[in-house]
Amino acid sequence: MHAALTAVVSPPATSTQDPPIFDSAVGLLLCVLAVTLIMPMIMERIRIPGIIGLILGGYLIGPEGFNLIDGAGLQGLGSVGLLYLMFLAGLELDLGLFSRNRGAGLTFGLLTFCFPFVLGVVAGVWTGLSGWGLALIGSVWASHTLVTYPIVQRRGLVSSRSVVVSVGATVITDTLALLVLAVVAGGDNEAGTNPYVSLPLGLLVTGLFTLVVLPWTARWWFRHPGRSRAARFIFLVLAFLAAALLSQAFGIEGIVGAFFAGLGLNRSVPNGSPLMEVTEFVGNSLFIPFFLISIGLLIEPSVITQPRTLQVAAAFAVAVVVGKYLAAAVAGRTRGFAWSEVGLMFSLTLPQAAATLAAAAVGFSIGLFDEVVLNAVLVVVLVSLLVSSATTQWFASRVPVPRREERPVGQNVLVGIADDAQAATLMPVATALARAASGTVNPVHVIADELTAVSRPPARMRETMADRVAASGAEGQAHVRLDQSPALGLRNAALETDASVIVVGNRLRSGMAGWFRDGGAEQIVAAAPVPVITVVDLPRVERIAVAVEAAEAADTAVIDIAFLAAVCGALRAEWRVAVMVVAEEDVPAAALSVFGDAAVERCRRKPGEWLAERVRPGDLVLTATGVGPTLIGGAYAKAAQQPDVGLAVVAGPGQAGSGFALGVPSPFVDD
Repeated sequence: MHAALTAVVSPPATSTQDPPIFDSAVGLLLCVLAVTLIMPMIMERIRIPGIIGLILGGYLIGPEGFNLIDGAGLQGLGSVGLLYLMFLAGLELDLGLFSRNRGAGLTFGLLTFCFPFVLGVVAGVWTGLSGWGLALIGSVWASHTLVTYPIVQRRGLVSSRSVVVSVGATVITDTLALLVLAVVAGGDNEAGTNPYVSLPLGLLVTGLFTLVVLPWTARWWFRHPGRSRAARFIFLVLAFLAAALLSQAFGIEGIVGAFFAGLGLNRSVPNGSPLMEVTEFVGNSLFIPFFLISIGLLIEPSVITQPRTLQVAAAFAVAVVVGKYLAAAVAGRTRGFAWSEVGLMFSLTLPQAAATLAAAAVGFSIGLFDEVVLNAVLVVVLVSLLVSSATTQWFASRVPVPRREERPVGQNVLVGIADDAQAATLMPVATALARAASGTVNPVHVIADELTAVSRPPARMRETMADRVAASGAEGQAHVRLDQSPALGLRNAALETDASVIVVGNRLRSGMAGWFRDGGAEQIVAAAPVPVITVVDLPRVERIAVAVEAAEAADTAVIDIAFLAAVCGALRAEWRVAVMVVAEEDVPAAALSVFGDAAVERCRRKPGEWLAERVRPGDLVLTATGVGPTLIGGAYAKAAQQPDVGLAVVAGPGQAGSGFALGVPSPFVDD
């Protein structure tokens, strides 16, 4: 199948054109990069999508244009660019949003396959096709390629529900279309393998490799050998190429394997992380433009302008446009999507490229299609790319950028680190929170006076923190900043990095059982714009003891039971330890259901007093701060001072302290 696609992209072997002007790799790269740089700028100045400029540029530098390069030299780069595009789509997919919209994704995937398939069969009957040729031409128009995905990516719509549903539907439609192709071409299989056996087996093996083996390998690689960003990026490239080759070995198009590789590594590469930025930069700057430029090599005016070719192409174009639009309208409107979202779904699923060309080439090679049908397919591919580029640009400008609602706790964890000893305590907590939400860990060291900056050089501290992030297997950026106080430094860092939670450390003073005297953490909470988790020692955790008071079950709670459960769930998933919930009798049983199968203990007195008498070595006490000027009461302090017992206190923005951080009023606390 891959060979078939290559055959279509390559210039015709019978061409009698002169040799290209540039026949070296340097000349090829020069022309391709020049098109990548110049053509989108020209097109966008005249209000035409830049993607069209790349396709037109491919025609101009190809054999049918100015004959600057050999088209065969670009086909390899173009195929890798297509795989990169599908890998990036899977890597950026918002799995949480897709899970919430999986019904819409499944419905749209089936409809956007069935409607074009049926209309394609009708158009095939009109053009004179019969038998297996009708089934194959239907599958040709049922598939699609996310060629216009970079447009929604640049507009920040990757997390839009219409985009998420369209990306999920792509896997369904392309897989079904490729299954039809494999069944039709099964009798012509050179190896004599049975497609009814090889395809299910191939999907199973590809799924196990991408969704089980790759995530485990990535986690190990990121923690041990691959601590540098370059090593991690090369691992990602190797991963999707290996997945593509594995799927091709079973007769499945490589784009399926590449997409599933992106899904498998989705949680290992958080959106907004430095590694994701590098991956997007390389793809959008090099590999994806290579694919789009290679499509321009298909344009042959002398062939596609023949009357019979245009008639057949018109019938096919009506089938694919009407079929894709009906699928988007039915699936979108039944789910309550706005018409602009329906239009974006239609625009994303309209482009015909990789799977379409592969199926057409196979049909031609086994005698189901003649040259007229093959050339008509090329015409429809070009028309679909032009129309989808323009409509995606138009509808994307009318779909609002989605607002973040109920951000996961660990989406962007900011860690305030004073020294190496504190980093060893805080990083496991921050990493567990981030990994549960596919988030980032950003350690910050605040220098509050010049003497500290002299005695502890910022560059060395930054490198140390960056090494700790890499050693944990997480993604993030280390920061060293100079500010008036640690509280204000962390507040400003949280605002600048758009943090979802702050993790800080502190110690209970010896001899002060039952009272938390160090005001640094209180000042941080008073100034913080987001929730703060204060960690007082962290043993080798064997059990998490969650203290739930009646105040957390109230509607007015700053830190409610659901937030505590989210923190507890992240830590439990990472450390694989038991959970015990200690709750007051007044806490409703329904409110505690968010803790799942955790053991629940009811007590008549305060949970802190109950835990102070029953904690054991290896316990981490997790609680929310109470009402008052301090972060923690005496009972919890007493529990935390016992040997090998840790304490983590969750506080809301401005919940503790007087509302002042070293004399500077906090805008997040009422006077």
